[in-house]
Amino acid sequence: MLSKIPNLLSSIRIIFIPLIIYGFIINYLLLSLIFSILACISDLLDGYLARRYNSETQTGFYLDALGDKAFIISLYLAMSIKLLLPFYLIVVVVFKDLFILGSYTISLLLNSQLKIKISKLSKLNTAFQMILILLTLMVEVSEFSSANIFNISIEIFCFVVAFTTISSLILYIFNWLYEYN
Repeated sequence: MLSKIPNLLSSIRIIFIPLIIYGFIINYLLLSLIFSILACISDLLDGYLARRYNSETQTGFYLDALGDKAFIISLYLAMSIKLLLPFYLIVVVVFKDLFILGSYTISLLLNSQLKIKISKLSKLNTAFQMILILLTLMVEVSEFSSANIFNISIEIFCFVVAFTTISSLILYIFNWLYEYN
């Protein structure tokens, strides 16, 4: 039974995305923030539980990755519509995730085995991307909007996310080139 929980958590994260986006669009930002926090917690828990109970599966790997990519791309695009994050950052984050998804899709179509190794840098990058989402939502929720520390943190995290996203993409590309040469 415990072996099913990580996949269930990843599935719940995916189900939360439309609720988060809907809340964001209709300016129920506290609702979006709460569901985003739950989505981020589910990301932490699914990986931990899968490793802890030795229930890591190929399906779980892809479900977790899909949940992460869908959550991050959806929220970054939604935030770009309201001009809450810099345009360069949206382009970098979305391009990296679409590049990785596209590379994997092409390898499947060509019946090639693309070995995706999740580096510590990539995990750190995902964590930073999610923290930036949460900070941005916190600033937009009226109770937190007057806290200047959040605005400064967002500026810092924008640069950190850009740096780790680009670095992570370069690392993926080098790993793939090394793997297939």
